[in-house]
Amino acid sequence: MKKGILYVLSGPSGSGKTTLAKHVVNTVNYVDFAISYTTRKIRDGEKDGIDYKFIDEEKFRFMIDSNQFAEWAEVHGNLYGTTIDEIEKVLDKGIDILLDIDVQGSLQIKTKYRNSVHIFLIPPDLITLRKRLSKRNTENSSELEKRMEMAIKEISRINDYDYIIVSDDIDKSLRKLESIIETVRLKTEFIMDDIFKLYNISNNNS
Repeated sequence: MKKGILYVLSGPSGSGKTTLAKHVVNTVNYVDFAISYTTRKIRDGEKDGIDYKFIDEEKFRFMIDSNQFAEWAEVHGNLYGTTIDEIEKVLDKGIDILLDIDVQGSLQIKTKYRNSVHIFLIPPDLITLRKRLSKRNTENSSELEKRMEMAIKEISRINDYDYIIVSDDIDKSLRKLESIIETVRLKTEFIMDDIFKLYNISNNNS
């Protein structure tokens, strides 16, 4: 069976990447959302095993030492990571998978999965980003400034990504992300085997 395609969606905190990722899973066929592990505290409205798998630092460190993560990073004092098993069990079914991870994790994935597709979601400007972060009421003023500083550093790495989406409107951003997914699926490297099988042609390059 042909393996699925691995998509990575990154962006600063407050860019709306998690919301966008969930929308795509509900609107695009054969796309699943990988659930990451984290040591941060659960927020109001979140559910364990749906938004994240919430674990303590000791267990997370054990998973690092036992090489269970395809990617992991420490962000704002909390640990986040996606396991190899979580990714492979989806890809092996021929289903595409979407990772909602930060820049550090994206670079790790790019090293391990050469055919992965990397998309960066960027707010229209820093004023909008600050408003979005303030509206969440999850950080004090000091933490907010740290997130703004981190956003600048993350945005400076956009040259490591294949596509960029300016997240000025959720509906527009969703259409752009859907378009990227459909375009990638038409790339020769991903559709070639299906075409050869359809026309009963042997793939001499495989």
